[in-house]
Amino acid sequence: MSTEGEYLEMCNDLRDMYTEMKESLQQELAYCKEHIAYLEQDLQRTPQLKFVTSQFDSDRPLVRRGVYAHNTPISFYNCRRCQKTHPHAYVCTV
Repeated sequence: MSTEGEYLEMCNDLRDMYTEMKESLQQELAYCKEHIAYLEQDLQRTPQLKFVTSQFDSDRPLVRRGVYAHNTPISFYNCRRCQKTHPHAYVCTV
């Protein structure tokens, strides 16, 4: 059987462990709150994004599934003005 002294010693040890755990968690919580406050201030400094909702508008009809082509343009030609190769419908501005 354990004596009353051992019981009190065990209770004191548990109290000390609880106090240490509580202090360490309070420090961690304070650090997290400080970090959140810093991130909120940093977020307020960033410019607001403006989305252009019409940037992907198209005259093409809507389809359920897109069909992708795996071929190259019909033909190329060597430009006499700039000596480069252009697609068939390209007009050289040089």
